[in-house]
Amino acid sequence: MGDEQISIFISYAHDDVEIATAIQESLEAEGFAVWIDGGALRAGDSLFETITTAIHANEFVVALITPASVDSRWCQHEIHTAMTSGLNREGVKLLPVRVGRVRIPATLEDRHRPREHGRRRRSAGERRSLASR
Repeated sequence: MGDEQISIFISYAHDDVEIATAIQESLEAEGFAVWIDGGALRAGDSLFETITTAIHANEFVVALITPASVDSRWCQHEIHTAMTSGLNREGVKLLPVRVGRVRIPATLEDRHRPREHGRRRRSAGERRSLASR
């Protein structure tokens, strides 16, 4: 991976801490630098400022999409911050990760493309060709 570690911020609802921690441990075992809020905040820190700064400081934001995160105002703030950061500068990538059968929020639908397991996805041209038959 070179000398520089790829940095990842994990956005999750606290109900999903076990999933987020498992992802953190797996990513760190592969050599990634992972920012997760558990233990990263100190007494007196501004939660809003700390999280916003962390999102801007990382290359990737992995957003766990779960029923709890969809209902979380904090998670929605983190996703919005990541999306705005990605528009304002090159390099920030938002990676939504759907956990279970939860509806993808409308703001993320264009970023989430489910993979068809066992089949190759057809290109847009192939789909148009099939539709015109």
